[in-house]
Amino acid sequence: MTREIKICKDEISALLEKDAPDTDWETVSRELVTKIGFYQHERIVHLIVSMTVAVLTVMTVCVTFVAETVPLSLALLIGLFIILVAPYMVYYFMLENAVQDIYKYYDRVREKIKK
Repeated sequence: MTREIKICKDEISALLEKDAPDTDWETVSRELVTKIGFYQHERIVHLIVSMTVAVLTVMTVCVTFVAETVPLSLALLIGLFIILVAPYMVYYFMLENAVQDIYKYYDRVREKIKK
């Protein structure tokens, strides 16, 4: 998905820089709105997954504080959750920022339509 978002940003950026008089900005705007919808869906799915993993990590750590002894399987589970939560958060952060950038491109396209 990150590659697709980068390609989308590059294409829109090139169109905006080129500013050809024959560009149909309405069509570009509609296509961008469609892509934004897809990216928002991806963003919400990753938010749900990231938060689920983060909550499970916190719950597992809390169980270790309550338990008198920590079984090896619980320690491995904590390690697995920590290994998972970091990449999920990094990916979600990147996805969020990329979608925010695309909103700015959309605003620029809408300005072209108004002119």
